[in-house]
Amino acid sequence: MIRVLHVYKCFGPKKFGGVEAFIENLVESTKPKCLHIILACGPVNFTTVVRYRDSIVVLVRPQFTGFSMPIAFAMIPIFWVLSRRVDVVHYHYPFPFQDILSFFAKSSLPKVVTYHSDIVRQRFTGYLYRPLMRLFLNRADVVVATSPVYKASSCVLQSLKKPPVVIPLAIQAEPAEFDQSCLAYWKQIVGSGFQLFMGAHRSYKGLPTLVEAAARTKLQLVITGKGMLTEKIMLQAQSLGADNISFVGLVGRADQAALLYLSRVLVLPSCQRSEAFGIVLLEASRQSTPMITTEIGTATSWVNQHMSTGLVVTPNSQVELEEAMMFMHQSPNEAVKMGLLAKQRFDSMFDVTLMAKSYIKLYQSMISNKNLSHNAQSDKPKGRSNWRRGINK
Repeated sequence: MIRVLHVYKCFGPKKFGGVEAFIENLVESTKPKCLHIILACGPVNFTTVVRYRDSIVVLVRPQFTGFSMPIAFAMIPIFWVLSRRVDVVHYHYPFPFQDILSFFAKSSLPKVVTYHSDIVRQRFTGYLYRPLMRLFLNRADVVVATSPVYKASSCVLQSLKKPPVVIPLAIQAEPAEFDQSCLAYWKQIVGSGFQLFMGAHRSYKGLPTLVEAAARTKLQLVITGKGMLTEKIMLQAQSLGADNISFVGLVGRADQAALLYLSRVLVLPSCQRSEAFGIVLLEASRQSTPMITTEIGTATSWVNQHMSTGLVVTPNSQVELEEAMMFMHQSPNEAVKMGLLAKQRFDSMFDVTLMAKSYIKLYQSMISNKNLSHNAQSDKPKGRSNWRRGINK
């Protein structure tokens, strides 16, 4: 069994985004060949160790948070101990504090970094951080890009000494189960054939543009989730008189599956490269739901292919977004065809079993290479050989 230590900035029920979902999917899909330990900051009063979905989770309380990054100095000794009890350490970028943690791992420990996103918002601090970032990434045995598009478009990935490998993100092939009562509940609340947004309400999601477009088209829009922009976009919808927009808050996985089943299209109008992949697009594809996404140079327009699995529009373009939403509303047969193509693409590329095989193979290869290197070092003669000592006498 391969023992893997994951390091990321947050984990837990109240901090569950795309990276956390990826770690969970990897944990579940690689058992029983891997034992996963997750070290992260969490909403705890003191260091806590829990079992979660066949993994061991060590949550550390952060001392403070700056520039969207929690800092927990207690992670240093914990990481030092854990890194000496595993076969591989798996870092999840970006989390600049882990760059410092990496110096406390033993040099022979295989190191892999999954590169989830560029640092987009903190430009000035990002410039100061760049030397440490490059050192950290170049010291890794392998850097993994989550899509070929991001590998080609990221200046950071392009500048690495060793080219990154590509292992696309993936999710379980079967959606969460929902019963008829769940379906009937949501059908009574929001109806069917609506446009759907699922995700956190963050600045890079393009939600103000979506609210404006929905208000102008008068199409039924359902928005799930919460976040820092929730109050702002609710006030925006109210000021526009957009009673066709329903805010349903945080919903469980079964409810998400039911809403996708009832919806006409999933809309993800992201406007910044912080949206590096969009796991929610895989959830839509899995359930044969077509998508509307934006062209931001990331995987969003690779997962969702224009005029095949959905429509791709210019970010922050309210007019193009309105046209795409109207097309999906007025062309239900085309929308169904796109959804079926999305499901075909999901089955061929984004089933989690494919991702699991790739990571297990990567772990095994790294461990094997490190062992070979260690054995080669051990076989080297230490000091001067006997014959050389004889000559020098």
